Amino acid sequence: MRPIVPRAALCLALGALALEPALAQEKPPVTFVEANRSYFARGRSGEPVRYVVIHTIEGSAGSGINTFRYGRRRVSAHYIVDFDGKITQMVRDADTAWHAGNSLYNRRSIGIEHAGWAGRNRWTMEQYRASARITRWACDTYRIPKDRRHIIAHREVPGATHGDPGRYFDWDLYIRLVRGEGSLGGASSGGTTPGGANPGGTNPGGSTPGGSTPGGSNPGGAPAPIVRPEVQALAPAAGEVVGNGHFAPGDPARGLTGLRLRWAAGGPRPQQGARVFVEEVGGALRWESAHLPGGATEHRAAVALAHGRTYRWAVRVWDGTAEATSAWVTFRTDFTRGEVVQTWPRDDEEVTCTPALRWRYDDPDGPQEGYRVWIDDDEDHAQVLGDTKELNGATGAYFVRGRLQPGRTYWWRVMAHDGNSNVAISSWRRFRTSPDYVHFGGEGVSVRPLSPLDGGSTLEERPALRWAYHSGEQREQREFRVQVARQGGAGLLVDEPWTSAASGYLLRPTEPGAYQWRVRVWDGEEEAWSPWQRFVVLPPTSGISGAIAR
Repeated sequence: MRPIVPRAALCLALGALALEPALAQEKPPVTFVEANRSYFARGRSGEPVRYVVIHTIEGSAGSGINTFRYGRRRVSAHYIVDFDGKITQMVRDADTAWHAGNSLYNRRSIGIEHAGWAGRNRWTMEQYRASARITRWACDTYRIPKDRRHIIAHREVPGATHGDPGRYFDWDLYIRLVRGEGSLGGASSGGTTPGGANPGGTNPGGSTPGGSTPGGSNPGGAPAPIVRPEVQALAPAAGEVVGNGHFAPGDPARGLTGLRLRWAAGGPRPQQGARVFVEEVGGALRWESAHLPGGATEHRAAVALAHGRTYRWAVRVWDGTAEATSAWVTFRTDFTRGEVVQTWPRDDEEVTCTPALRWRYDDPDGPQEGYRVWIDDDEDHAQVLGDTKELNGATGAYFVRGRLQPGRTYWWRVMAHDGNSNVAISSWRRFRTSPDYVHFGGEGVSVRPLSPLDGGSTLEERPALRWAYHSGEQREQREFRVQVARQGGAGLLVDEPWTSAASGYLLRPTEPGAYQWRVRVWDGEEEAWSPWQRFVVLPPTSGISGAIAR
């Protein structure tokens, strides 16, 4: 007779089983390098893992590892996938990495960073496959559906301020790889071949497609089916805008040759040769390469393209037995270079607190999609003091993170690009720090009073209140609110909100006496109050009205 299991005990057993990870395939090999323990949270606060969030680092895998270990942004991710497919784990799955910018999604997700940039098409098949393997393992282990509702982009997280992994990430290919539906997919095998003839000529070695079947004679004497290779045109990708950076050094607007084409080939046999084809859509250009022997999956096409045109390209591969041709991929050209105009600090301007370097990117064909800032303390710039590396976004402001010294001269410049590899770099511009310069930074919004100093006094007829503002998210001050009260008195003498980026306020005529003041700043999303500051107004005073003082 079977033992009787009490219903309550059975329910508890089933509930416990539901909390355990599902049996899954073996986890892909990873190298564990633990992130800074202050940059992630232990455990997941009881939340189940429901999502995988895909990111780009906006740099190399090494820069991501350094950021998660030593950077000042206090962020992390569970995994980093390099261009060559190497996977580094930095936060254990059971812990909460800070990667999504949303605390609930952080607790409910696995975050996977990838070497590369949202504004560039640098994805490799090794990277796609390795990332898909770790995602498939996570989905099997934690019962996450393998679909686009649960495998999501960073930009799809509610409240996200980032755009990664960007428009070049091939979601269709990636989901197929996660599901194990084929090594490539999306390739056109058979049908009309661009360029006509077999790129490899007759079959090398005299072998006949559909010859003898491996493992014995063909049943019934029927010829064995030909298993064609798989091929997919990767870069330029469909809809991509090709700019100067896609070419070898030179000027494509003057007929530069050297367009970088990249594809992926798979199947039962390795690639033995290829041929690429480029043509203008609705135009006269028709070009094809010679036969490219070997297994290389990248080629610099010796073809001259014109600005502002639409082209398409395809690749055909040969594996020694059969051939396959990719689908045509259409792309456009944009060879215009934008201009970076530095707007603040102005040349030789003196700054009293951590500066927000500001610029404007002018390009009639598209907005800024990425930038890079350099800062130096030496005019020859032989060894640059600070370099942000490439950052993603359309912002025209960068708050200096390094600690500058009072009474010094510094130089800065900025690079900006439009996402099409058209890059503009400004000239070096200098500014000075005042003798009483103060540094402050960090995450969120901060405000620090500058004058009057706490406990100080003033003979000004209308005291000017001044403060320094900082935003860890590079946002500008949108408004401020000043409050002034007598020390020991009841109520506020001044309580004025202003919609302004000003960093100062000129008081109305103020009687001699002891006062205190504070200011609140708001950047459109976050706010911060300064501490109360005490000061004394000495006689005499005069004046008629209050106004904003920049």
